[in-house]
Amino acid sequence: MLPAHARKTLIDTLLVPPAAADVSPHETAELPAGQVTVIAPGRPAAKPSKVGLVLRDTYQLVEQIGAGATGRVYRGQNLVLGIPVAVKLFAVTGDEPAVQVAQRARSEAVTLARLNHPNVVRLWDYGVSGRTPYLVTEYVAGRTLGAALKDVGRLPWKPALGVARQVADALRAADREGILHRDVKPDNILLAPDGTAKLVDFGLAVVRGGRSLYRTPSSRRAALAGTGAYMAPEQAREDAGLDRRADLYSLGATLFHAVVGRPPFEAAGLGQMLLRHLNDPAPAAHLLTPGMSLAASGLIARLLAKDPAARFADYDDLIRAIDQLLAA
Repeated sequence: MLPAHARKTLIDTLLVPPAAADVSPHETAELPAGQVTVIAPGRPAAKPSKVGLVLRDTYQLVEQIGAGATGRVYRGQNLVLGIPVAVKLFAVTGDEPAVQVAQRARSEAVTLARLNHPNVVRLWDYGVSGRTPYLVTEYVAGRTLGAALKDVGRLPWKPALGVARQVADALRAADREGILHRDVKPDNILLAPDGTAKLVDFGLAVVRGGRSLYRTPSSRRAALAGTGAYMAPEQAREDAGLDRRADLYSLGATLFHAVVGRPPFEAAGLGQMLLRHLNDPAPAAHLLTPGMSLAASGLIARLLAKDPAARFADYDDLIRAIDQLLAA
């Protein structure tokens, strides 16, 4: 659990939006397969074609809040219980057989159902409406870490560590179930109004040993599922037997982005980006962030080590190191 003083600092830093944002209220982004961007509540969606739809006489879609190549996410209402929910409708297109989409959706639902943790978005329901699979999860008011960084640029290192500590706790719970997330990044971390960080989107997860829960018609596309800016070198190489240390690297890249204001590497395309992860040492975060603790910078550098053996051995070690820094 994040200490109360750190939680208050996190809320003050992240969850109070600036008076004016340089973003059109009608903008949304279409992302690569398996990735979802969350639109701040209250912003109308570009194509709210499903708004008003009621699923199984229970879940009414109220407002689109996210969009990606795998589907759309809506703020909804449970008409029976009278509570808000989030509903992810999976896209069924000609690129992937409907039965395969349904299997992928069910795999994500099964993964979420195995994780009962305060820092993981909770699954309420799974079903199929016509040919369209859907997930119903808890609705988290607030915004993603990615959206917060677009507004504020970067975070003071202690609030950033507070977010990373919560995400590490979520990943530890997933690791205990043998699950690798494979797409840890700022856009997949929701920040609730009380300062709680919640890890979302397990659509690209693999179980320990490398069996993918996510399939597409292209096996290579499935193997490279993830986001290049935050991808571990061994994931980029398509190494067999990925383990928790790949997610630790991605968490390190996310933390670097939070404190510096950009990911560790920038490149013109995915190929160049992956080569940089494979070959280039990550910059020292404290050299790019005035006033940053050298110990905190060293923690990020350890997470971003090219050799998985040089990273933290497990989440317990990482969380202990973060707690020591937050208490200092």
